[in-house]
Amino acid sequence: MSEAYDVVAEILTGKFQVPAEQVTPEATLGALELDSLALVEFDLTLQERIGVRFGSDAVTAGTTLAEAADGINTKLAAVDAATSAP
Repeated sequence: MSEAYDVVAEILTGKFQVPAEQVTPEATLGALELDSLALVEFDLTLQERIGVRFGSDAVTAGTTLAEAADGINTKLAAVDAATSAP
């Protein structure tokens, strides 16, 4: 997968103690037992690690890990485009 996916996986296995075998691109955050408070903490941890924050409505229990990684890549591309614009 991508570097963004690797960051998502590291956060889940490290901070949230999710067993590595459960961390797959198709797994949803809800299936990994992240409740609403954990989703906020996940979002804040992403912001600390890579400077990307989704907001409470963008990361839900139904978000797959692949979707989260794609969202990170999209946000990073937007930031890069904004900072490199004349």
